[in-house]
Amino acid sequence: MSQKKLNASHAKGSNPTQPATKSSSERSLHNQNVRGVHAMREGNIDEAVSILRSLVMPPGCTWTRPDAPNMYRRNFATALLLAGHPSGCLELLAEMRDEQHPRVQELRAAIKRWEKTLSFFQWLNWRTGWIEPANRPVTLDFVPGEIEGELPRPGTTQSSSTSLPLTTAM
Repeated sequence: MSQKKLNASHAKGSNPTQPATKSSSERSLHNQNVRGVHAMREGNIDEAVSILRSLVMPPGCTWTRPDAPNMYRRNFATALLLAGHPSGCLELLAEMRDEQHPRVQELRAAIKRWEKTLSFFQWLNWRTGWIEPANRPVTLDFVPGEIEGELPRPGTTQSSSTSLPLTTAM
């Protein structure tokens, strides 16, 4: 490749040794977050968990990235909750230590309401061993997911908001 073409390709921000198409791992974090939130809002919870997990957790690891923004963590926590993993949601919320954020409070309130729907033995198993009961939906009284720059939806109240049940897998 001539020096002139090499300089032109570097000026455009591309690397001449790599292909022009970008893989999903090279997409911007913001775009991945938007994709994850939209998947969650459309009810594609497994897809949302997969997309948002890659933003928050290193591949093959069980810990979160220390540099992951809290918004991405809250979105991942919401996706986990909708996927039937309230314990995973609570662990992420505790790790963030951002109890004053409105979304954290909404997620905790949704879990508290969910706990009240459990039978005594389900509640006991949940509280003592974090055993997540099967087929016990968590209902959200807010639109799931946050996107940077998105304005809150007007008129979102408990009676007019999206209600998404979750079913846990066994």
